[in-house]
Amino acid sequence: MSGDGLGLTNYLAHEKDASGALLGPVAESSWLLVDPSGFGKLLVYLNKRYNPGEIAVTENGVSAPGEDSKTPEEAVKDTFRVDFFKGYFAAAEKAVREDNVPLKTYFVWSFMDNLEWAMGYKERFGITYVDYKSKDLTRTPKDSFKWLSRLYGNDV
Repeated sequence: MSGDGLGLTNYLAHEKDASGALLGPVAESSWLLVDPSGFGKLLVYLNKRYNPGEIAVTENGVSAPGEDSKTPEEAVKDTFRVDFFKGYFAAAEKAVREDNVPLKTYFVWSFMDNLEWAMGYKERFGITYVDYKSKDLTRTPKDSFKWLSRLYGNDV
C-alpha cells in the first residue's frame, strides 16, 4: 500500500507524460487529473486485454476547482465539468468507433453534490448543485446537467 490514502495504487506516480508535463488539468480533488485521451486508451486496453462482451463505465466525473467557495449562481456555471464530459465522451466515442470497444453503459458521477468519503461536502462532483446552507437543501441543475440532457436527447 502506498500509505497516502489512495489505496493499492499510487495514482500520482502517473500524473506526468514522458516530457514531465502534467497529463491534464487538476480537479478540485488533487488526485484527479483530467486526461480524456488516457480514458480512451484505457477503454481500448480493457477491450483488447479482456475481450468483454460489454463494458460499463459505472462512475465517471470530476470535482470542479473552487466550486464549493462559489455562490450558487456561480457554481451552476460549471464549464470545467462540461469540458470534462465533452472530452471524455469524445474519447469514448472514438474508442467505440475506431477500435470497436463494446461500451454499452456510461454513468456520470454524480447526479447531485453529495458527501465524499475523505473530503466531506467540500468537493462537489454533482451535475446538480445542492445548497447545503438552505433549510430545504435547494437543488439547481448545473450547466453540465443541461449539456448532458441535450446529449441524451432530453433538452431541459
